[in-house]
Amino acid sequence: MCQITSNLALWKEVLGLALADLRSEFLLTACMVAALIAIIIPLLILAGLRAGIVDSLRNNLVHDPVFREIRPAETRPYSEIFFAELRAMPSVEFVMEGITRGASTVVAIRPDNNRSVMLDILPTAPNDPLLTTYGAVPPIEGEAVISASAALKLGAEKDDVIVLEIGRQRNGSREVQREFVRVTKVMPERADALPRIYLPFALVKDIEMYREGFGISERNWPGASPDVVPGYNGVYILSAEPLNAILRSQLLNITGFFEGGDAVAEEYERHTGQSLTSEQSVFRLSTIDHLAEPAMLERVRGLLFGKAATLQPYVENLSVKLLHEGIASSVLFPVVCQPGSQIDSNEDFTSLLSVQVPRSLAEWYQQGSVDLHFTTPMSNLTIPLHVTGVASRDELIVPAALAAMLQRGVERKIFFDTISGRLVAGRSSYRGFRLYTGTIDEVPSIVRFLKQRGIDVVAQVGTIERIQTLDKGLMKLFLLIACIGSIGAAIVLLINLYAAVERKVNQFGHLRLLGLTRNEVFLYPVYQGMVIAIAATIFASLGSGLISIILNHALTGDLGFNGSICHIRMRMFCLTSGITIILALFASLLAAIRVTRIDPADAIRVE
Repeated sequence: MCQITSNLALWKEVLGLALADLRSEFLLTACMVAALIAIIIPLLILAGLRAGIVDSLRNNLVHDPVFREIRPAETRPYSEIFFAELRAMPSVEFVMEGITRGASTVVAIRPDNNRSVMLDILPTAPNDPLLTTYGAVPPIEGEAVISASAALKLGAEKDDVIVLEIGRQRNGSREVQREFVRVTKVMPERADALPRIYLPFALVKDIEMYREGFGISERNWPGASPDVVPGYNGVYILSAEPLNAILRSQLLNITGFFEGGDAVAEEYERHTGQSLTSEQSVFRLSTIDHLAEPAMLERVRGLLFGKAATLQPYVENLSVKLLHEGIASSVLFPVVCQPGSQIDSNEDFTSLLSVQVPRSLAEWYQQGSVDLHFTTPMSNLTIPLHVTGVASRDELIVPAALAAMLQRGVERKIFFDTISGRLVAGRSSYRGFRLYTGTIDEVPSIVRFLKQRGIDVVAQVGTIERIQTLDKGLMKLFLLIACIGSIGAAIVLLINLYAAVERKVNQFGHLRLLGLTRNEVFLYPVYQGMVIAIAATIFASLGSGLISIILNHALTGDLGFNGSICHIRMRMFCLTSGITIILALFASLLAAIRVTRIDPADAIRVE
C-alpha cells in the first residue's frame, strides 16, 4: 500500500512538472493547441452539416405521413389473415383496410344551406397517422373529419352537423339511408387536396354491406340477410347405367364443374361414408379453385331429368369438434353429407340442425342435443344441434346444406347469429389497404416483403432511398476527411513532442539525476500530449458550437431548410474528444520512448 501511495505521489509530481513546462513555453503550447483546433473544428462542422442537412430532409419526410405510406397499386381481395400478419410486424405502425370503389363515395349535405357534394370515403381508426400528424383525433361513431376541399364545397366548419346520404339500387328501385355526423376537424390543405370525408371503420363497413344489398340491423337499414351460401367440393351422380359420353361432356361444359370421371371407391367412401357397390355406376364432378353453389347442382339435376339418377354432394377435409354440457370431444370428427338431404339452405334453418353423431360418442349424447364447434383461420363458431341417430362409423352425418355452409367458413368468415338462429356471412376480404411504417427507413423493407407476396404497391421508395444514399455518401466523405485530419493531428503532436524532448535532453538528464526512473520520465511527454489534446478539444467544441449557431442563423432560411442546417450532436463532441485523446496518447509514445533513453550522464556531459 505504501509503495502504491509513493508511486502516485511521484506521478503527481511528474504531472506538475509537465504542466509547469507547458506554461513556461506558453507560445509553443498555444501553437500546438491551435494546430489541433484548426483540424478538429472543420471536422465537427462537417459532421454537423451532414447531420443537419440529412436530418432536415428526413424530418420533412417523417413529418409528412405520405412518405411512410404504402398502398396497393391494384384492387384485389386481402383476407383478415393477411392484415393480422401485417399488424404483427414490428415495423408496421398502422394498417387500415380498404373497401370497394363502388362503395367508397357518399353524398354529404349541409342542412342549413342545402349544399351537397359527392365525397370520397376514407375509413379510419385510432392512431391513424394521416389524421394525428395534423392534430386531428380519428372520429368515433357519429363523428367525421373532412378535408379542406370538402369543407370549402360544403361551406362546413368544425362542429357543424352534416347529413350523409347512402344510396343503392335494389329490386329495381333506389333506396337511400341517412346518417348524421358532426365534423370534428377540417384537415389543412397540405394534408389532403381531395374532397374527402374520414369516417369510422365500422360505419364504412356498414355502408359497403348495405350497398351490396344486405340489411344492417344495428342501424335499422333494411335489406337481405347475409346468409351463408352453401359451397360443395363436388357431387357424385349415382345411376343404374353408366352415363353416355354426350351427357358427360354436357355435365363438364355447361354446369360450372371442371373435372369429372368415374368414382374411385376409396374416395367415394371417404366423402360419403358409404361403400361403392358393383351394381351402381357412379360419376364424379368436382371443382378446381372454387366451391360449387346449389345452382350448379340444380343445373346438373336439370341435365339428368328423366333419368334414374340421384345426386350425392360432398365436402372435403371438413372436421369439427362436438361439445356436450361444456365438455368437448378430444378428437376432430369428419363431416359427411347426409344422403338425400336438401342441397340449399331454406327459411327453416332448424331443419338443418338434425344430425347423426359418431358411433364412439353414442352413449355420451343419448340426451338428444349436442353443440358443434367449428374453428378455422377465418371462422370460430358454435352451433346447437339435435341428435336424431348414431352413425355407423366415427363421423358426423349432417344435412348436405349445413356441411356445405360450414365449408364456406374455410374461405371466409361466418358466424352463428343467436338472434336469428342462422349462419351469417361476415366479410371474406377487403379490397385494399393503407399501411404506415414507424419510420421512413422501414418503407423499403415492407415494400420488398409485399412484392415477394405478389402485391404491387405504391410508395415513396425512390425519395427515401435518395436521402439514404445522400446520408451514406456524406458519411463516407466525412470519414475520409476525418481519417486524413486525424493522421495530420497525430503527426503534428508527434513532431512537436519529439522535438521538445530533443531540445530538453539536459533537463531530462537532470530529472534522472534527481532520482526519477525511466517509467516516471516516460509519463512526462504522455501527460503533455494528453493536456494539449484535452485543451484543444475543449476550445474546438466551444468554437464549433459558436460557428454552428452562426451558420444556422445565417444560412438556414436562405437554403430553404426547416430546422438546423448544422447540428453537432453531443455524441459527436464526445467521440471527437475520445479520438483526439487516444491519438495524442499514441503520438506521445515515440517522444516518451526517447525520454527513457536519456541517461543521467547526458546532463553531466552537457555541463
